[in-house]
Amino acid sequence: MARKNTGLAGALQGAKKAKQKTKPKGIYLSVDERDELENILDNFGADWNLHKLIKFAISQFIDDYKSGRFKETEKTKTITELKAKK
Repeated sequence: MARKNTGLAGALQGAKKAKQKTKPKGIYLSVDERDELENILDNFGADWNLHKLIKFAISQFIDDYKSGRFKETEKTKTITELKAKK
């Protein structure tokens, strides 16, 4: 029985397959970004997967926002308020 590709390895392999005729849903990555993700996978080993990468990226963004690296803009407030009203 063939082993299924899961996590980051599976996502990267799926991204390399032939172009789809319909608009794919999900995250679009450039060739450089895909190569960087493959390097990360090689450096961290098999236990590193897409879920951990996304979780890390979100927590890093929150830390950066709290430290003042990103500033809130009027557009950000408007979008946040609109989503809160729904």
